[in-house]
Amino acid sequence: MDYKIYAVRIGDKYGVHYEHTLEQKLGPITWIREEEPGVHLQWNKLSVFSVSEDCPVVLIDIDLEFINDYSSLFLQPVQRGEFLVTRNWWWQDNGTARTYKFAGGFYKFWPEDTRYIYETFRQDSEYWQTYYIDQGITVGPVNGEMNFVEDMVRGRIGTTQSLKMKFVPDHWHTQWKNNRDDDYMSRMTKQYKHDYLWMGEFHPDIKMVHYQRESPLPSSGSRWMQAEKSHQTFSTET
Repeated sequence: MDYKIYAVRIGDKYGVHYEHTLEQKLGPITWIREEEPGVHLQWNKLSVFSVSEDCPVVLIDIDLEFINDYSSLFLQPVQRGEFLVTRNWWWQDNGTARTYKFAGGFYKFWPEDTRYIYETFRQDSEYWQTYYIDQGITVGPVNGEMNFVEDMVRGRIGTTQSLKMKFVPDHWHTQWKNNRDDDYMSRMTKQYKHDYLWMGEFHPDIKMVHYQRESPLPSSGSRWMQAEKSHQTFSTET
């Protein structure tokens, strides 16, 4: 394996079985389980941008599921000076001065290139942890870390450095809710590249599913599609 995988599990929202489920699929993962002083919850993932590794690092969120040919996602090449990330293709521009495109659940990078991101954050971590909430870009109580990462990668604020962005193909990944209505299903399907996103199971091109906030991952060992009987077919075809 020519990369290392890191992830964060802090607090009591996600049990240890989430770690086990991901490791069964992906192999060894280095887990961040303790908060740094003054750093809250998911903001602790930023420490991974300064780890001592001489190979690319993949940083993932814990609320992901990998399906179909997911190995090709991890094998996406990233050169020095590049930053690979998933794009939030399902979002619409909310009219803010800076439009954010990062989905935030999957990053691949060289830590030597991203050290400045962590160092900038630690110079005033209290300020950055509330900045994006105060600006109305996201909501609290703890949020905004992916907006910070995008601003750092783009060199938009707080730094003169930047990296070359590379996006994972949009049709390889999706956001998902377990508790969803027909409007959500219709909107997601219309924005997806192919003629359907979900039709009893995800489109075979989907390799990663990012569960949204209140939506827990499916229990290990179950075919979670079986719980989706009420939303069996959504296609753009009529």
